[in-house]
Amino acid sequence: MITVFIEYKLDERKRADFMNLIDSVEAQLAECGAKGYLLLEGMDQPGLVVETFQVETAEAYQAIREWRLADQTFCACIPGRAEKLHIWAFIPLVTR
Repeated sequence: MITVFIEYKLDERKRADFMNLIDSVEAQLAECGAKGYLLLEGMDQPGLVVETFQVETAEAYQAIREWRLADQTFCACIPGRAEKLHIWAFIPLVTR
């Protein structure tokens, strides 16, 4: 299982736009095979957003990564746009 983290700083002036988009983003992630989706905002850094979920394959991760970076409507909610949309994938270092 691959764990994906997506991190970005939200443009507060675009928060309403973001909130209108995020439900469809979550639904599309599920269609791509994402499981266990969480949307988090920093307690100490309001506007710092982290999305996390899991996918089964590297191909699913890569497809999601490409889609999210190309989604200009969503990236318009982030100062710096896609350049500031950080996406990382992690695999277990140790399984217990």
